[in-house]
Amino acid sequence: FQERSSIDKKYGDLSAYGFIRPHIGCIVNAAHIVEYNSSCLVMSDGVKIPISRSHKKECKERFNDWMVKNR
Repeated sequence: FQERSSIDKKYGDLSAYGFIRPHIGCIVNAAHIVEYNSSCLVMSDGVKIPISRSHKKECKERFNDWMVKNR
């Protein structure tokens, strides 16, 4: 869908619902992550999403928190 707002604002709205931001231009639903490694996320449809160095720590923390709460 299309919406006019900044990705920062949208991430602020979605982060409480299990969404993770692996790099500046992408937000993903943690429920669809099937593999996490130090350089990328592998999604349930096979797409690999790179993790930027600047988002690596937060991405790892949010994914670990999500795993504890939901698995």
